[in-house]
Amino acid sequence: MAMSKPKQGDAGWMPGTSGVPGSAVREEDIREWMLQAAGPEVRRQIEQLATPEGQLTVARAALRRMFAIRKLKLSKDDKARIEACTDRETLERWMEKAVTNASIADVFA
Repeated sequence: MAMSKPKQGDAGWMPGTSGVPGSAVREEDIREWMLQAAGPEVRRQIEQLATPEGQLTVARAALRRMFAIRKLKLSKDDKARIEACTDRETLERWMEKAVTNASIADVFA
């Protein structure tokens, strides 16, 4: 008896697959499937993070986390400077410098 391939809604179904184990699945198909499976609040958060402002929010959080991990305490002015930055390349440059520089002043120099 031949097995039928899974259809949308069946257990084991994924978009972009032929239903045959080991068949290729494109990364964009997986992303679309995950978005469909997520609830509306999760989809809204993902869509928000995909915006340029969302990417800045993530970069700012990553930079603050790097300082915290290195036990470098940010002043109010440092925090304000990070929050005011609207250039992702600048935030990324600060992140790179935060990995190796000994002080916060060196990062922002």
